Amino acid sequence: MSNMKLLAALMAALALSGCATVNTIAPENNRVKISINGYDSHCRSIPRIYSGVAHNLCTLAGQPNVSANAKSNLQWLLVDTALSAAADTIMVPYTVMQQIEKGNIQVNR
Repeated sequence: MSNMKLLAALMAALALSGCATVNTIAPENNRVKISINGYDSHCRSIPRIYSGVAHNLCTLAGQPNVSANAKSNLQWLLVDTALSAAADTIMVPYTVMQQIEKGNIQVNR
């Protein structure tokens, strides 16, 4: 049974490493790169409050993408948005303070 717990923990760690909330909670130099399949987002900044959800919405606000991977990317993005919404909700007290102190996060600059 401990092997199953280890596998579950590893899967959770892998999932969180791609989670938009994790990527935006403490961005280096107050900047994040938002792109999908090499196409940058048109967003210039995102709020720190619910930054994971905002990150994913900005991922959709880029060049139109008609690649074969577009459907699987969209499915992953929907799953990540749901998980990010839950994580963002937990992080609201922290992100409110960060929003007051530091303002929005800059995107692709």
